[in-house]
Amino acid sequence: MSPDGCMILAHAFHGALHLWHCDSNQGEWRPSVVISGHFNAVQDLSWDPEGEFIITVGSDQTTRLLTPWTRKGCSEITWHEISRPQIHGYDMQCLTMVGRFQFVSGADEKVLRVFKAPRNFVENFANISSTSLEKLLGCNDIADLPEGASTPALGLSNKAVFQGDLASQSPQQDSKDFNSLSDQYKESYFQPLKLTEPPTEDDLLQNTLWPEVQKLYGHGFEMFCLASDSAKTVVASACKPYVPSGRYDTHSETVEGRSLVCVPVWPPGSAKPTLIAHKALPNESTFCMSPAIVHARAEIASKPEHAAILLWSAASWKQLQSLPCHSLTVTQMAFSPNGRLLLAVSRDRTWSLWRRGNGASVFLSPFSDVSEASPAAEGRGMPQSVLVEAEASFSLHANTSKETAVHTRIIWSCDWSSDSKYFATSSRDKKIIIWGHRDSGVSVGECEGERVTPCSSVLDVGDSATAVSICPYLCSDQSYLLAVGLENGKIVLYKWRPSEDLSSGSDWSRCGETDAWYPFSYFLQMVSLKTSLYSSSESHTLTVKRLRWRPRPGRAGHSGKEERAWVQLASAGADHVVKIFNIKISAL
Repeated sequence: MSPDGCMILAHAFHGALHLWHCDSNQGEWRPSVVISGHFNAVQDLSWDPEGEFIITVGSDQTTRLLTPWTRKGCSEITWHEISRPQIHGYDMQCLTMVGRFQFVSGADEKVLRVFKAPRNFVENFANISSTSLEKLLGCNDIADLPEGASTPALGLSNKAVFQGDLASQSPQQDSKDFNSLSDQYKESYFQPLKLTEPPTEDDLLQNTLWPEVQKLYGHGFEMFCLASDSAKTVVASACKPYVPSGRYDTHSETVEGRSLVCVPVWPPGSAKPTLIAHKALPNESTFCMSPAIVHARAEIASKPEHAAILLWSAASWKQLQSLPCHSLTVTQMAFSPNGRLLLAVSRDRTWSLWRRGNGASVFLSPFSDVSEASPAAEGRGMPQSVLVEAEASFSLHANTSKETAVHTRIIWSCDWSSDSKYFATSSRDKKIIIWGHRDSGVSVGECEGERVTPCSSVLDVGDSATAVSICPYLCSDQSYLLAVGLENGKIVLYKWRPSEDLSSGSDWSRCGETDAWYPFSYFLQMVSLKTSLYSSSESHTLTVKRLRWRPRPGRAGHSGKEERAWVQLASAGADHVVKIFNIKISAL
């Protein structure tokens, strides 16, 4: 309780905070706005296409939506959680946006789930962000959207709740009116909200879910990463073929004339180990099985198709294609901004580049709705357009192998430059490398017969580089701005310019890092329950899991011509924290 006795702060079992204040006029205790956030590692995050909110997923089995909020009569803008679209039964791993109010998420399960915002969220988001419904929905009819969503007892899927479902609910007054045991429990606990400020924890848990509109089946192992193209028409997914569990020690044995790594595993609650043999490293493969089938399972699990990328149509949600190439888990994927290429990096220390084939094409603005696409002849040269090819197939355009790989450890992350001329890779070997067509300088994949090679000197960042992201806007000197996240929690900014001489390393320049961002101004908002609100550190305390630049210039929630001088960077960490940095790009 506060010293003046007017407020009470409580901490819930799962890390949530509850705050109540005493209404002096009516003498009643009312809930107040309080900070919230993940209570386990934040695994992935994504901006909406307009850059007005962020969706995050974490190992606390939740998906959360964060947006800036301006109080009435107050110029200060703070970030708050205004929706919890998914509360799952598995640890969340990845997500990608496929439209303004639609996303796909993956967890420690073999199923992908697609969610779409209900009407009640859109209305509340319009109130909190001071945006008109017409602008948010465009040509979509709000009457066709469900009112909200609710999760049935013992279920994992959010079921849509429509206006008719709410009208048909009639609360039982007496226990004698129950016809069966199931009648004692309502099918839907959703109640529509009318919000002008961020919701309370109780409302986040019960009344801000998004309905699940589709399940995608196709992977044989747990999900690991997702990506969608710039037109939001194709979704790429990848799983982790090997799932480590238990504690183990290894030794080498010869089985059927072959040298294998033998791993005794103690499953939870078991006093006896289970012998596992595999030709790969033990931390890449751990299976609980009998010795009789160990050898056969090891052979099957090492096939490239188990680490294959699957492509899905965002219109029909049908599987389009399987792209086998890597032998171990694909750690991250990224479509090129022009929509022609898909880049994938893997634990096998290589990357692969897949090119979209020729097909029926339409031109789209990157900020337009897919439904507005119209056939267009190639070569019209529409400004800032994206070529979308219906049901087009992808083929392997380029890749590195064990013989040609530059990285010597796991490649954790990758990203594209906004002009599709270059892409960056970051690895556990502490290296950052820029790739492209060095001699021609055209977009990757546009030069037939020209190899994709390193276009930069090898940058040593001093620690395992777990995340990399290229700013979609150039610096004032026309150099590219990269943010690099490290295993020690730091975020470092580098500028890179193409150079003929790669031996000197002069193409790279370090221009800032967390805890030492001078001379650029910054704004930092921490969404966390595990970090001290009085901490002066801008770095994460554990590994940086993901970095994403805002897709539009300026700071979310701000307006004015001066906003074009700013860019925003969002980071997710294993320390349960989401951070948003405001960086004045004109000062770099």
